[in-house]
Amino acid sequence: MFNKRQINKIKSINVGGYGGKDALIAEALGHKRVNAPFYDATSKDNIKWEYKKQKSCQWLDPYKFSQLTEKEKDINVLFFIHDGTNIKEAYQTTYRELIKTMGYTAKQLKKIKDLYSLPCFKNRETQMKAKITVSEIRCFKKLI
Repeated sequence: MFNKRQINKIKSINVGGYGGKDALIAEALGHKRVNAPFYDATSKDNIKWEYKKQKSCQWLDPYKFSQLTEKEKDINVLFFIHDGTNIKEAYQTTYRELIKTMGYTAKQLKKIKDLYSLPCFKNRETQMKAKITVSEIRCFKKLI
């Protein structure tokens, strides 16, 4: 899916440190960086892309999954696995496939959404995180 130029640009990005890497990744892929709740960039053909970068496991927000519409579940998710400095691998999936891989059902996501509507969650800005391992990520479509 990535061409040679995109792969070389992605691999040249130093992902060490904090923040600012989404803009560099978007530029390398020819995407337009956006600030949206469920995605980080759009491609020239207006396809939405979420970027996830990690050295080992990735912590994800099940509440975020519970807020996705059926259409938003088809947003593409790119996982970039790095060594602390450079991206070594990239995998592509969708939120729908990611949710399924993590074992959440529609009923369970509804319960999570309901839970977060309780004042004790809403007033405290409570966050719940769930881990996906690199071995699970490697089951998605490999791009690099």
